Amino acid sequence: MTAIKTTTKNLQELKKLGISSAEELLMYFPRRYLDFSKTKHIRDTRPGETVTLQVTIKSIQSRFSFKSRQTLCESVVQDSTGYLKVTWFNMGYLAKTLKIGDHIALAGKITNFKGLQLVNPIYEKIEGDMLHTGRFVPVYKLPGTMYQKTLRKIVHAHLPLARKIPDIIPPGTRRSFALPDLATTIQESHFPSAQEKLYSVQRRLIFEELFIQQLAVQENKKLRVLLKAPNIPANVELIKKFLSTLPFELTGGQKRALWEIMKDMEQSVPMNRLLQGDVGSGKTVVAAAAALCAVRAGFQVALLAPTEILAVQHYETIQKIFAKTTPRVKIGLHTQSLHEIDGKSYSLPVFKKAVNNGSVSILTGTHALLAGKIHFKTLGLILVDEQHRFGVRQRQYLLSEENRSVTTNMPSEPYPTASSANRETRIRSTSIILPSEPYPTASSANRETRIRSTHFLSMTATPIPRTLALSMFGELDVSVLSEMPKNRKPIETRLALEEQRLEVYAFLKKQISSGRQVYWVLPHIDESEDEDITSVKEKYDELLYGPYQDLKIGLLHGRMKADDKNAAMLTFKEGKTNILVATSVIEIGVDVPNASCMVIENAERFGLAQLHQLRGRVGRGAHQSYCFAFTEAVEEESLARIKNFTTISSGFKLAELDLENRGFGTLFGEEQSGFFFKYSKYLTMKVLQESRQAAIAFENSDNLKNHPLLEKMVAPLVEKVHLE
Repeated sequence: MTAIKTTTKNLQELKKLGISSAEELLMYFPRRYLDFSKTKHIRDTRPGETVTLQVTIKSIQSRFSFKSRQTLCESVVQDSTGYLKVTWFNMGYLAKTLKIGDHIALAGKITNFKGLQLVNPIYEKIEGDMLHTGRFVPVYKLPGTMYQKTLRKIVHAHLPLARKIPDIIPPGTRRSFALPDLATTIQESHFPSAQEKLYSVQRRLIFEELFIQQLAVQENKKLRVLLKAPNIPANVELIKKFLSTLPFELTGGQKRALWEIMKDMEQSVPMNRLLQGDVGSGKTVVAAAAALCAVRAGFQVALLAPTEILAVQHYETIQKIFAKTTPRVKIGLHTQSLHEIDGKSYSLPVFKKAVNNGSVSILTGTHALLAGKIHFKTLGLILVDEQHRFGVRQRQYLLSEENRSVTTNMPSEPYPTASSANRETRIRSTSIILPSEPYPTASSANRETRIRSTHFLSMTATPIPRTLALSMFGELDVSVLSEMPKNRKPIETRLALEEQRLEVYAFLKKQISSGRQVYWVLPHIDESEDEDITSVKEKYDELLYGPYQDLKIGLLHGRMKADDKNAAMLTFKEGKTNILVATSVIEIGVDVPNASCMVIENAERFGLAQLHQLRGRVGRGAHQSYCFAFTEAVEEESLARIKNFTTISSGFKLAELDLENRGFGTLFGEEQSGFFFKYSKYLTMKVLQESRQAAIAFENSDNLKNHPLLEKMVAPLVEKVHLE
């Protein structure tokens, strides 16, 4: 590591940023840039322009302004085309720093106050390289008392050392994807010579981060050959017979998705597939058909749902789906408060025994399935609905902790990690190990010894950004149900401003008088002192004692007891409540065909994917449905996002926009929102795709062993990447 050459004080200031070497200094990139690249003559300037002027000082003095109570430094400057007044506030010392006759560059915005002038411009004496004017000027996050000019000078002085920093992206990859080398990237990132150059090196920075993570994914996929899943035959005759018992015919999309799933389950490598389709597109029946294949092949199926409401709904739906199937499929339900098999309640010990001995073929449940009390005999397929509602480790649990109960030689550590010499051992954390099977190692001659695992199918009505990212990174195969049920009417979505509130209230009252019901969703349960937004409790009181006092109003939020939440939802589902005021707890799992209106308050507080999920609570019946998105947002970006929601009905398109705006979490951690890249603001869908292509091409033609520095960056991520 090369030392930084500067003053002791500056070294101490840089250490506050974690910078202790020249390499770290050069890799500390600007957070933004000032565009002072437009150099003009005085006579060509216009009010509002940001320009750089090269001028000579004709006069300069400081004075105290009694009106503004501050010291002013006033100057008149000249170039070959004219004169211009310049004023600096609270910078009286400049009258001593700058002298008449000095040739300087001034950069700033031209204003028109009693004639054209520059106010508080950045100045720089014209000598040597121009660092602060006449170019794209870097702006850094500063430590302590250091000035921007000081840090720019320190960085610029160390730029020649950029050539000594190893470039971890292989030359072939750089050539294939037109990426600048690292030295050029460092130079142009700090002091860009043109806008196009800046775009190019910013693309290189995020590409490098993505490329490393993509390589980790590709390396991890190699380990999956050691996972052995049960071979579940694609029993076409069984499925034909099952489908003939249904009162409807599958859409083309459902048939394609089911076939993809069945072909996956035939393989000895575990299925890792996402079934994506909008609300009402028929994901459940596809999953049920896949479950039937597993059951008839002698395996149990677990269906995990994020809420008790949704778990019960799946339980009831699957019972109906299999009502005419023979021989009968035994279906169970396990939540914190419910333990049922085929509609009958059992004590927990009896229920556990039925699951453990294999009597229950399909078990639906909530997080209670993750509590370690329920153990399967022959778990072959895991179905997870709205998988993004579970934490990363929660989703892994059924693949790991839950299954350890069937063996006696699982390791004691819950999440073993890989070493460079024995990476295969890490997959113990997502597998079932039979007592007679040894752990394979990287040097094992007998690669036929494989670790048993289960097939995994996750479902979502709207692929959230993290899910989209996983599919782009290649860890998930995706089946899309693009077709909607026949005769389903599109939901009319409207942006509602505060001045339109009474108009919306009147419209809703007409809907209710016609027999329809309304969801009213707010982002917070309680009133917040820091934010001027209405809470669920405030809105409930407002409607109860205000415009809808003659109607029945329900309340539902996450802090209510489970019994109270279920009672509130059941009352609404049975039509005994006209309006349900709720938080986003109703985002998942509520199926009320009679509800035709959704009101979302403070829509700017929700992500696009979440808004789309909320909208999906209506439009489930034969009636025309409506969604009103109220917002107090004034920022152009927030308004644009909500307008996108009102005009775009595709959940996948909204998820892509969410990815660009909010991030997709990190593949290598448990967070699931927000960017977790150092250079996240440069991320685009295109560079994400390119980095994946580059990683695949590298794996096909090269080896990490040939690139020690790159391998060193990839190895820690291989240990952490999530296979689900």
